Amino acid sequence: MKSWLVLPLLLALTGCLGGYTNSVCQGRLKNLANLAGTYSIPDLEQTLKIKNTGTGKYELGQDGQIVAELTTCVVKNKQVVEMAGDGVFVALARAGRDLNVTTFDTAVLDAAGVKYQVGESDEWPGVTLVAVEEVMTDDVFTKALIPGAMTLVKQ
Repeated sequence: MKSWLVLPLLLALTGCLGGYTNSVCQGRLKNLANLAGTYSIPDLEQTLKIKNTGTGKYELGQDGQIVAELTTCVVKNKQVVEMAGDGVFVALARAGRDLNVTTFDTAVLDAAGVKYQVGESDEWPGVTLVAVEEVMTDDVFTKALIPGAMTLVKQ
């Protein structure tokens, strides 16, 4: 499998994915201890490497190719790995040594009055997208952010 196909497949296997249009890490980049290293995606039988390139900046790669640029920060004591693509951000939340691809609890978004859309992906049939279209406060972001079905397991 070509490395550029891993990211869409990773996202397609999550079942439900949360995206947002305003970076939560902008202006507060921070390295996360022991984030760099090798990760596996058991459902895909793939391995990925995360390499630190600067304060709060990382590269996600496979087979020597960069798959995605990552930024990292801490939001209300939650370690966040943010991946950007096409003007949309996706958060991976640290769970011990592993990383969970996340989505959003729409009940929390509703209670906070945050505008979002829910729909099925055109690119990845069967994947539900929760797309937040406005700035969330740190409290709303951390309460609404929930793990999806996909985990990157640190080796």
